[in-house]
Amino acid sequence: MRSAIGCMGTPMVQNQLSFQSILGQSSLTTNRHGFIQPASTAVVTPKRSASATPNPTQNFSTIEGLVPGDALRVIDYTGRIIYVAQITDRTMRLDFSAYESGVYHVSIESAFEYKPIRIIKVE
Repeated sequence: MRSAIGCMGTPMVQNQLSFQSILGQSSLTTNRHGFIQPASTAVVTPKRSASATPNPTQNFSTIEGLVPGDALRVIDYTGRIIYVAQITDRTMRLDFSAYESGVYHVSIESAFEYKPIRIIKVE
């Protein structure tokens, strides 16, 4: 029996799941129509929460609960990215004074899963 990486392995099959030893390594696989596929496992992403204050804002809003090294994007109501920054501290101050009134979405790209933040800019 050939494995997904082309090495000979020793299969142990039970129902549709097989446990296959490949040159001293092991992998949990599923046999689908004669093809060995990796068994699907749900990927669990740790969740974090960040908040913006004040919200609504006239000029500045502070985002709290960040992790240094993550990336932050501010997106306007048309879907255009208007600001991108690398996070260097646990809090970050955003300046909305140059933008028109409206709703802005702040998305944070990270190994963690953040809920998008909606910030309302008013005059």
